[in-house]
Amino acid sequence: MLNRRLLRVKVMQALYAYFQSRSSDYYVAEEHIRNYFQPDLNSMTPPDYETLKRNTQIALRAFEQAHKTRVIEAGNEISEEVQVAVQQAIRLYEQNLERDKRHFRRLLIEEVEGLYERYLSVLALLIELAKLVAAERDRKPLDPTQVKVAAHYKLADNQIIRFLQNNQDLQEALKRHYISWQEDQEVVKTLYRDYLRNDPTYIAYRELPQASFEDDYNILDYIVRQHIFPRATHVWEEEGQVVEEEPFMYTFFEERDLKWVENRSALRSMVLKTLKSVVPDRPDEFRLLDLSLNWEEDENFILTLYNKTIEEEEENLRIIDRHLKGWELNRLLLVDKTLLQMAIVEMKYCPQIPVKVTINEFVELAKHYSSPKSRKFVNGLLDSIAATLQAEGQIRKSGRGLIDNQ
Repeated sequence: MLNRRLLRVKVMQALYAYFQSRSSDYYVAEEHIRNYFQPDLNSMTPPDYETLKRNTQIALRAFEQAHKTRVIEAGNEISEEVQVAVQQAIRLYEQNLERDKRHFRRLLIEEVEGLYERYLSVLALLIELAKLVAAERDRKPLDPTQVKVAAHYKLADNQIIRFLQNNQDLQEALKRHYISWQEDQEVVKTLYRDYLRNDPTYIAYRELPQASFEDDYNILDYIVRQHIFPRATHVWEEEGQVVEEEPFMYTFFEERDLKWVENRSALRSMVLKTLKSVVPDRPDEFRLLDLSLNWEEDENFILTLYNKTIEEEEENLRIIDRHLKGWELNRLLLVDKTLLQMAIVEMKYCPQIPVKVTINEFVELAKHYSSPKSRKFVNGLLDSIAATLQAEGQIRKSGRGLIDNQ
């Protein structure tokens, strides 16, 4: 299940990408000016390189000034040709900005919605593991004298996995979202043969005389926690040496999901809750988890943070600058600047979220995503900003427990 902190992280990442992209858009606009004054090699008249160079420099300076003031200053040295070049560069820059804004907003929504497909894929992975064990059980041994112990293949008959295999809602969801491990069968085999099959906890489960429903649940809970969603680094001691290893499935998911560090916790929680909700004798009561209890509300929340942070950037930066003491706005880290702007937007436009909650949440994000000193810096600045906005009546909270905008 999505939580608001994860949504804030997603918006922060989208905004950070957007703010970074502006540098590229600015460079593209400058290149347009340089290309505008390139000599025409098809002209019969020899190019005046000095004039072209001078016009390029004048246009670049005019564009820089126009970028800051949004006005193309007229002057003796700014010819009509230079004005045309600058106007085209400004138009190109603004078009690219708007394109990037839409692009990162679309990716933001797609990325959040994509979490549901990853949730389904993990449930499908558990089913694939059981199928692999069943295939191993049914395969005839190469050595005729080898005796197979049927009990060793318990995972193939795990009651919870069998329930998932037979659940129509899950199977339809897997088909609808085109979820399959067919192209990653080697991953499934490696997970089972190199990791799970040699795990003492799995071996203990495998060697039980008979597995109860609780045993079946416990082994899946263990597999999910320790093998599918392991910690980033596995550390152990071997022959007196400390050994560190990137877990196999962590590496697999990280290579396919750039935001795996943030997504991992939410997905693990969703999968574990789903397994816990399985009651074999009451199949009608089982429901796949929704990505959100109220997706319309959550979508509105992230779009408000994203759109308003961009639309009101100038005003928000003025607010931040007004509260900086002994510090210059242009020296702030982009991450801190982004988080501070988002916090101001949330305080002003999310009436049901208490101010204290907003401040605490963005202080935590600064702790995890910015510099070591950012947490204290962001905390102090937001306290001061919140007090000013409340005094000016710009923060209006509504709802139970939000008296006095607290």
